[in-house]
Amino acid sequence: MKADHKKLERAFSPKCIAIIGDKKETNYMWLRSHSNFKGKLYSVQVAPEEIEGIKALGIENFTSLMDIPEPVDLAIVAVPRVIAPRILNDLIQKDVAAAHFFTAGFSETYTALKHLNTTYGLKACSLLNLT
Repeated sequence: MKADHKKLERAFSPKCIAIIGDKKETNYMWLRSHSNFKGKLYSVQVAPEEIEGIKALGIENFTSLMDIPEPVDLAIVAVPRVIAPRILNDLIQKDVAAAHFFTAGFSETYTALKHLNTTYGLKACSLLNLT
């Protein structure tokens, strides 16, 4: 398989980042840690009780990754395991260059990697860094 240099460039030098699933419970850790990012930073959160806190940070929130009006280069995903496959599908549909999953419930085993490969057609992946 030939490396997609354009996607690698987007992954390592992102102009647009989407943080998916950040919560008040963690003091919006992922959004806050990227507050000095020079490109576009978006939040994706569906829980109504979280949206006001995200807006208070001055970050635009969408309830779907697909609604972000521009290409997303990097996604940071902090969602429960049961939601991760749906998010992964959205990432593939949106043609996101890279995603970091911080999702409890997956173990880094051959079985888990094989499941993601078989289910989503990923040829190579790490459960914490899907590119």
